[in-house]
Amino acid sequence: MKRFALMLLVVVPVLWAAPVIDGTITPSDGWVLVGTSQYPTGGGVGANLDKFYYYRDDTYLYLAFSTLNTQSWNTAYGIALDPGDAFGYVGVPGVDQDAWNRYITFDNPPSVNWEFYWYWDATTGAITAFDACQWTGSGWIYQDLGIFAYSSSSGTGVEQLEYRVAWTDLEFTTPPDAICLAIWIAGLENSSAVDVIPQDPTVVDGDPNEWTDTDDQLGCTQAPVVVSETGTAQPVVKVTPVLNGLQVASDHPVTVEIYRANGQKVLTRTVSGHLDLSYLDRGVYLYRVNGSPETGKVVIVH
Repeated sequence: MKRFALMLLVVVPVLWAAPVIDGTITPSDGWVLVGTSQYPTGGGVGANLDKFYYYRDDTYLYLAFSTLNTQSWNTAYGIALDPGDAFGYVGVPGVDQDAWNRYITFDNPPSVNWEFYWYWDATTGAITAFDACQWTGSGWIYQDLGIFAYSSSSGTGVEQLEYRVAWTDLEFTTPPDAICLAIWIAGLENSSAVDVIPQDPTVVDGDPNEWTDTDDQLGCTQAPVVVSETGTAQPVVKVTPVLNGLQVASDHPVTVEIYRANGQKVLTRTVSGHLDLSYLDRGVYLYRVNGSPETGKVVIVH
């Protein structure tokens, strides 16, 4: 069993066109990276998460994920949503099952108001079931809410999936200021999670016993919350130096300036996602994000 603690996100209105739900995740649509799977092989070649994204505006919540699958297995993809209230499903480890009868429980907090589930059928080569599952306090209501699209192949299963649902369908009269999210892959009924975002310390990468084990998760991963002096939540910007570039996670496009160590500015780019700097001369550079305290160093090697 997995006891999940969800990733805390600040979600605020954004200023460009919303993502197109076409089954292909396009970073320029404004998707914000929630996290990347920390398990290189996940539950195996047919159950391997890659990245998890979200986006929101005043009308809709958008969710998306990609995988690293190289084979097609019967798998269930689940996403949990907690709006930060005291109401929701928690479950007793080793006893309870979630909306789709998987051995998944949660810490308290968080407690989960909604689970979104998709089932990939390897025989038909398609997603054959979807439910938006609402916790009532004693059980679940199953509904067909929102729209989704995905890319796949009969040889690899789900490759990317995008989902959009109206806040009003989720019974929010106004969108919550902050939400908690988690995603996992499981198998058939009575299975448990084999790959998760955020990382679960009880999940062992590539362990065949993870499909039906009874572990409990005790850890919690929180994304940074950026708050202004007036207490107003601000758009989150997180910049991670990677080999020969920067990875920008933001819910709005940001302008990045690159400087040599002597202070000479060499580049200005507006970006959301990966910024390739491999064409710069070898050396150590400084970066600064306009309108954000994000500054640091990035190393260019050839």
